[in-house]
Amino acid sequence: MKKEKWMIVFYLMISFICLGFYFLLSGLVMLILAGIALFGAFVQFLRYRIAKQAYAKKS
Repeated sequence: MKKEKWMIVFYLMISFICLGFYFLLSGLVMLILAGIALFGAFVQFLRYRIAKQAYAKKS
C-alpha cells in the first residue's frame, strides 16, 4: 500500500510541474501531459483504495 501512496504523490507532482510549464510557456503539450498525469494519479488512488479495502477485510 505504501507504493500506491508514493505513486499518487509522484503523479500529482508531475501534473503540477506540467501545469506550471503550461502557464509559463503556454504549450498545449504540457497541458496534455498534465492531464495524463492526473489520470495516472486517479488510477493509482483507485488502486490504493481497493488495496486498503482488501487489507481491511483480511484483518
